[in-house]
Amino acid sequence: FPSHDKEVEKGNTVKEVVEFIKNFAASHKEFDIQEIASLHKGNPIYFMITIQRTKNGGYVIVSMPMDELVAARNELRIQESKAQYAAKLASLGEMAAGIAHEVNNPLSIIQGSANIVRRLIDKEPIDIENVKILTTKMIETSDRISKTVKSLKALSRNAENDPKVLVDLNKVIYQSVDIAE
Repeated sequence: FPSHDKEVEKGNTVKEVVEFIKNFAASHKEFDIQEIASLHKGNPIYFMITIQRTKNGGYVIVSMPMDELVAARNELRIQESKAQYAAKLASLGEMAAGIAHEVNNPLSIIQGSANIVRRLIDKEPIDIENVKILTTKMIETSDRISKTVKSLKALSRNAENDPKVLVDLNKVIYQSVDIAE
């Protein structure tokens, strides 16, 4: 069935019905059905038109209003969209506990390393090699936290209205693996 998101213009309804009947007559189909939208007093109305060949070469054409069906279908689409978004949020909530754990572990490493560096600096002579090793470990660990947070932000944002763009599939796969890890 066609989309009803576009504006329906007066006068097109008759043309659509005539075109539908002509196309059916030119085909070898025994039966066909089409949903048609029209305007009545500025409001869209929807009806279904069916056509069937008779044994004597004629046609039986039936038109039925279906405004309630279209309204129900549109409401169903809205509810499905909301349910998908709610499921995404629920998944994020479950993941939040895992991410908190994932962030707390590296923070403990950074905090422990910083305490050791402080003690090494206070000692004479300063053990520069150990300070370099520990500060490198702190930088790598903070990078790990940053990467986790960036992945979470990318995953949690609502990109529904973003324009469609070409992406590198390898990048998407690597990001997905990072998040899963």
